[in-house]
Amino acid sequence: MKRTMAMCGLMLAGLFVVALGIGGRAHAGDPGPTLCTAGVEMLGAVRSGDVNGSSGLDLSDGLYILNFLFTGGGPPLPLCDTPHLVERVAELEAELAASNAAVDEAQAEIDQLSVRLA
Repeated sequence: MKRTMAMCGLMLAGLFVVALGIGGRAHAGDPGPTLCTAGVEMLGAVRSGDVNGSSGLDLSDGLYILNFLFTGGGPPLPLCDTPHLVERVAELEAELAASNAAVDEAQAEIDQLSVRLA
């Protein structure tokens, strides 16, 4: 009985996911999700949202993630890295490196002033 209720819940949640448009394209002109092409080797999903590795976005992806969350099913595949995301990560890492350099310079200046005051 408990298992039947859990499966009914998963099916209803999956239908809800499809109703939100996650399982298909929003309209005929929508090109769909971006394919991942940034990595040299594809270790995760071919498309973001393809959590079960079926190379498509459908009801089974919603059910797979719900199964993982609520009944201890297998973990979802990692998200794919699109070229835009890889580029943005590189930009953020460069900004972080510049900020860390500024902090190091400020700390060195603080250390020099502390020595003078002592």
